[in-house]
Amino acid sequence: MSDVQIAAPEGNLKYNSDFIKNDSGKNEAKWSQIASSPEFQSLLARKKRFIIPGILFFMVFYFLLPFSTSFYTFLNKPAMGSLSWAFVYGLAQFIMVWFMALLYMKKANRFDQDSKRIREIYKKMEESSR
Repeated sequence: MSDVQIAAPEGNLKYNSDFIKNDSGKNEAKWSQIASSPEFQSLLARKKRFIIPGILFFMVFYFLLPFSTSFYTFLNKPAMGSLSWAFVYGLAQFIMVWFMALLYMKKANRFDQDSKRIREIYKKMEESSR
């Protein structure tokens, strides 16, 4: 039984090579071991903490326009000249979509780096168990 030590942002991680040997060569077992690892669980939790509030914000911001124009009249008032606040709000939705897309791209790059690091950890563990 040999141990593998890997440098990671959280500090050095130490894995037992039995983590790999128990998989009997089956991909399903390998996947379940990776999926149950603390690093992978942390990645999923961070993704969830970003995606769920983002979706909620998007949905509220998006549906607030039709809801507001259907039941209230405050968006019918002119904002600039003949442009109403409803038109300004509609344009703001386009800006919000682009902003959300850019923000997601930045976060997705970080998530990709973390998943690459997890794959590298797994590969090192697999190589050391041979």
